[in-house]
Amino acid sequence: MCTCLSWKTVRAGVIAALCLLAVWTARSFAVPAETGLEDDSPFAKAESEWTDARAKELAASEDYDSYQMSHAAAREIARSERQRVDREMQRVKAAESALKAAVDAKRESELDALRAELDERWTTFRKATDQMLEDSRISTKASEEVLIGDADIQAKMALSREAEQRLLEAKAAAAEKANAPDALNARLAVKQLELLRGMEAHQWPILRGHWAAEFVDDAHQAASLAKKIEEMETDAERKKALTQFAAEQETKQAETAKVVAETQKRAAAAEPKLYALRAAAHGGLPLLPPEEWDYAKARHLLVRAGFGGTPDEVEKLHKMGLYKAVDYLVEYYRQPGANIAFDPVPPLRGDPLHARMTVRTMTDRAVSQRRAVERGQVGALRQAWLRRMVESPRPLQDKLALFWHGLFASQDSVVQNSYTLHKQIQLFREHAAGNYGAMLYGIVHDPAMLRYLDNNQNVKGQPNENLAREILELFSMGVDQGYTEKDIIEAARALTGYTYDDATGAFQYVRALHDDTEKTIFGQSGNWTGDDLVRLILERPETSAFIAKRLFEYFARQDPEPEIIGSLATVLRVNQYDLEPMLKNLFMSAEFYSPRTMGSQIKSPVELVVGMYRDLGVRQGVNYGAIDGSIQQMGMQLLEPPDVKGWRYGRAWINSQRLFSRYNATASLVRTGATAGGQTGADVFALVQKGGCQDASQVVDFLVKACLLRPLTPEKRAELVNYLGELPPAPEWEAKRAELLPRLQSLVVLMISTPEYQML
Repeated sequence: MCTCLSWKTVRAGVIAALCLLAVWTARSFAVPAETGLEDDSPFAKAESEWTDARAKELAASEDYDSYQMSHAAAREIARSERQRVDREMQRVKAAESALKAAVDAKRESELDALRAELDERWTTFRKATDQMLEDSRISTKASEEVLIGDADIQAKMALSREAEQRLLEAKAAAAEKANAPDALNARLAVKQLELLRGMEAHQWPILRGHWAAEFVDDAHQAASLAKKIEEMETDAERKKALTQFAAEQETKQAETAKVVAETQKRAAAAEPKLYALRAAAHGGLPLLPPEEWDYAKARHLLVRAGFGGTPDEVEKLHKMGLYKAVDYLVEYYRQPGANIAFDPVPPLRGDPLHARMTVRTMTDRAVSQRRAVERGQVGALRQAWLRRMVESPRPLQDKLALFWHGLFASQDSVVQNSYTLHKQIQLFREHAAGNYGAMLYGIVHDPAMLRYLDNNQNVKGQPNENLAREILELFSMGVDQGYTEKDIIEAARALTGYTYDDATGAFQYVRALHDDTEKTIFGQSGNWTGDDLVRLILERPETSAFIAKRLFEYFARQDPEPEIIGSLATVLRVNQYDLEPMLKNLFMSAEFYSPRTMGSQIKSPVELVVGMYRDLGVRQGVNYGAIDGSIQQMGMQLLEPPDVKGWRYGRAWINSQRLFSRYNATASLVRTGATAGGQTGADVFALVQKGGCQDASQVVDFLVKACLLRPLTPEKRAELVNYLGELPPAPEWEAKRAELLPRLQSLVVLMISTPEYQML
């Protein structure tokens, strides 16, 4: 477990933690003079205590480094001596074998020389053994000193951290009392130190366990070698010494194995506390208490942070516990990606000679052939993305890519270049839970977006404001949030010369088209480019609040309180717009699992259909053309949001016509949208069989668990049980698959046609 970490890895973790605190404190904690914090009276004692404790910690650290160096040298020498003894042992055995062979063959002339060689081998072997015993005892002592030094430095560091926390607490209290501008940062500095102490409390047992595990391994090897030597040895005193040495090493091994087990328990106990400490240190939302984590919340997480899953998949998350489940979904890069090949064809060039044809029909034919390739490819792109959503073991990656596609909306009907749209979706997938800043830099270089918002027409002397306006209004800061019309005009000038090559679908910066005169954006003047514009946007506080709000509304619920958005925005800023920490804080928060959030959203058509297949465990034989068509019937077409504002989620998905389409389309997909093993439709039979169902009641309960977020009323449940009717004994099901499958599919159709299934 923890003990498999290398010393370099563990020590690097401790050093990184120390550096992190230094950076945080220097960056975020600066108390103005008017608070009176420079006076000696309130803080002199606390500062003196911390200085003294810190000096003792550094001295203990130097001793600890010396112990580590001595241990490393002694351990390497002992290991080398064990290897030398093993080689000499083999030489003794070889000499004994040669002598025996000569005796058996009665080669009298060779015996004296062979006996002399054997005596020489034994002499060398015994000298090496004596040295090995001595060096092993020295290594054992060095190991024990490291463990003693480890305990000493821990104690000294704990006292230093306590003194430092008293000092920071005093300064934070004074800043808050004086209502200083940096009072929030002062309080965050306290929380960050608490996180650092938690990180150290987690790392120290791992470090101690590392040393102890090495000690156990060395003692085991030394004892085993001593026993082998003892079996060969003929001298009684030496045999006794070897037996005693082996017993010593085995005793040390057993004692230190207890240390390893104890450190593993300590590390395991300290790890969960880090999540709450990290949330507080980043200024994030309070977390859901781990003991409140249950199956329903695990399903809520999988549906919101993905598209859903089978009861087995939900149960897997439930058993992980809240923190590990969120880590598993958000750190999706640790899972293999879906093996879904899609190789787009770059834009086809027209033959220049086509323009010289006098017969218009010939020219039109050539153009229509190119358009047919384009139309086919854009459909294939939609279907490949839908397949990835259904099959991928990284559901959050594509759920986020769908979010970014709605935020940074562009339409195929305008772009008319599926190759660049494919690259845009790949951009969204690449940075899905990565860094928002990197995403925004990518957008100002994205050919599909440059074409969609006419930045190819944005040139020096004739600025086009489309991209600049939407970047500020819709992509980063929000409407009328922290900028003026003048800022939009200046931003457009910064983006001049950012264009693309229509023939290759590649970004181009044309210097001759760029306005290289001074521009003033957000009150800052300079010869800004589009990349500078992104940097200036990321420096604005409105940006983190905008992205935090949009993500919360997408994953949680509409109309969040300002305090919620403020906390998530703080996490974004503290982490320089890395999205992963904010997403983890959101998915672990009590707010995410509140009654106001769970079951409060209406599924979009993509969430409805993709979620249905994932809930039913359908991964193979899916007709993605049918899925694409059904989703379009419900009012949603990938690569074709309604406008630059993207899709309107919530009740916009539901009206009388669309609701009818949702029911009909999902029913059709259950019955015909998948084929496998010679049967048509979703294999509900296999799902309920895997669930261990024995009768109609169990089938209904299992499918409710698979498809719905909340249990049905007793009346609705009874209706479904009656609808399914009496089933044959479970052992006979397989023989009656063809008869039972349509009944089970019809049962699922009834479930997914309930209002409850339309919610997530």
